[in-house]
Amino acid sequence: MEQPILVEQKSAFTIITLNRPERRNALTIELMNQLGAAVSAANADASRRVIILRGAGEGFCAGLDLKQAQDSNSHEESARAVANMLKTVHTSKLPTIAAVHGHAMAGGAGLMAACDLAIGFIEV
Repeated sequence: MEQPILVEQKSAFTIITLNRPERRNALTIELMNQLGAAVSAANADASRRVIILRGAGEGFCAGLDLKQAQDSNSHEESARAVANMLKTVHTSKLPTIAAVHGHAMAGGAGLMAACDLAIGFIEV
């Protein structure tokens, strides 16, 4: 199984890539928890200066994974994961940049809005 996020350290930048291109980077509980942990880890590292969020594949993020959301036993955990992820990104002491290409729908748009800056671009 692929890792739901990839974390790269380049110079003073922490680059976090949503890594579920086959599901349009839809947000699962696992992905949201790992994303929050990666942002927290970057905040704790004195050598980090900026966090960049991006999506693998054709777009940034399609929002909540609707397949997982169909499980009525996960609604509360999913809501908690969304809230924690957005709060962690929004309150990061490091500047957060959403590098958005393609779609940013629903929760993906929320993730983009939680960042300090969003940059849209077209890959050629």
